[in-house]
Amino acid sequence: MVASKRTKLLGHPLVLTLLTHKWDCYGRYFYYLSLLIYIFFLFFLTGYILTTPPPFYHESPSSANCTDGSFDWFGNGKVRWVDDAKEWQSVLFGDIGDWIILGLAGIHLFKELIQLWNQKFRYLTFNNFLEWTVYILAVLLVLPLRNCSYENSVNVKYDWQWQCGAISILLAWINLILFIQKLPRLGIYVLMFTDVLKTFMQFSVVFGLFIVAFTLGFYALLMNQEPFNTFWYSLVKTFVMMIGEFEFDTTFHSQNYLNTNDGVQSQDEFFLTTVYYKQTTYVVFTIFAVIMSIILMNLLVGLAVDDIKEVQNQAKLQRLAKQVDLALEIEEALPLVFWRRFCVKTRNLRPNQHGRTMISRLFYGLLSSETSMLQEAISSTLASEKTIIEEVRDSQEGFNETVGNMKYRMKLLKSQNDRIEGMLTALLKKDGVVWDDGNDNTDEVGE
Repeated sequence: MVASKRTKLLGHPLVLTLLTHKWDCYGRYFYYLSLLIYIFFLFFLTGYILTTPPPFYHESPSSANCTDGSFDWFGNGKVRWVDDAKEWQSVLFGDIGDWIILGLAGIHLFKELIQLWNQKFRYLTFNNFLEWTVYILAVLLVLPLRNCSYENSVNVKYDWQWQCGAISILLAWINLILFIQKLPRLGIYVLMFTDVLKTFMQFSVVFGLFIVAFTLGFYALLMNQEPFNTFWYSLVKTFVMMIGEFEFDTTFHSQNYLNTNDGVQSQDEFFLTTVYYKQTTYVVFTIFAVIMSIILMNLLVGLAVDDIKEVQNQAKLQRLAKQVDLALEIEEALPLVFWRRFCVKTRNLRPNQHGRTMISRLFYGLLSSETSMLQEAISSTLASEKTIIEEVRDSQEGFNETVGNMKYRMKLLKSQNDRIEGMLTALLKKDGVVWDDGNDNTDEVGE
């Protein structure tokens, strides 16, 4: 039903009741437990990154440094990492933080192995690959590979370890965004982002060709300037220029208006700031501004708006699809004997009972939408289809109501006209004016 986008079948009361039953019995417990464990892991990984000095903040450690824990710091390194260090941070993230990260990463990797065993080739998805990357890089970050520590008991990291940590913390927060896409209320916004990203990836081939074309053009014309000195520098600079950071004056007007260097700049400085082919460079720059900054950017915005509108139109289908995927994943991971215990023949529904306290009602409204959808589906299903006579009767009742409203408005207009006529008659009598239009046929006008 999900693959065929059969929204009506997924929205049938029987299917919704089954999904709600699975979610209430075991789905939500496993999901929120996994979310809580992941947030706990993310908390310690973030704290570890924030309280661990990066290896480029000090000189390479030697045997003397590792013995007494003192290092030759660069910049404000000693003040930041030694003098201002909090004791509770050293204990929480320095003494036990790395072991907690190792333990939680091990738990998540074990869970991924179970999913791999149950799902086989269906396990090979982007989300699972992202999770493996996060946990493996986090383990590589916290492993004590050097026999050397700072004063807060944190192990000194290699350069490659710190780069693994930077990628790990980036992907870990992105994975949290993908983690909450199965929530009923918040997941729709994550789906909007992923759909827009997919559209951009499909358009990226054409987009990349334009980027490479202008990169080579600017590289050929401005390779004497530092931002365009190499192809890769020019590629990054062209991509940044696409979003509006042109730095037009820095690129074209670094020289004075006389275009001389006598007594002002050295020969090297003059070479690094000169535009040698101004006419051609101006033409290329103008074409770039029109195509990349105006046409392509507006095209991307239009594609994104269309994707968001489509997701909003299919919001119900998307929410139900995520609930189905989650229920199937949990059933595959659990033993058959376990989830069979939750099989029931009947189920009592109380759609109006959302909690007794304000906090429970708020939590219900934020994280649950199945019951409201089920109530709507039951109401629509129980409402029998009307016959032709009933439809005619309903339309006649609506017509009678419309006619009654028109009669009421006509009476209001008549009373207003009578008041205006009385006022005009009084004014004429006061001024001594006699008026006779010779057409006094008011008796012929019906009520």
